[in-house]
Amino acid sequence: MCLNILRDEWMPVLSIQSVVYGLQYLFLEPNADDPLNKEAAEALRSNRRAFEQTVAKTMRGGYHNGVTYDNVLAK
Repeated sequence: MCLNILRDEWMPVLSIQSVVYGLQYLFLEPNADDPLNKEAAEALRSNRRAFEQTVAKTMRGGYHNGVTYDNVLAK
């Protein structure tokens, strides 16, 4: 998904706090209507529960579509 303030809506007056809040919101409420990754957006639109499971699996160091991801969650 995409965070607009890191692209076309960036302004030098935005603080790191604004970016962190934007990222938190993006993780809690991803917007499939403005995707950076079109495949992920389609997965979110078609089956949100499966999308959430895939995200959780990959963040724990899972394997998805031929890619192995590192565990990024606290151990």
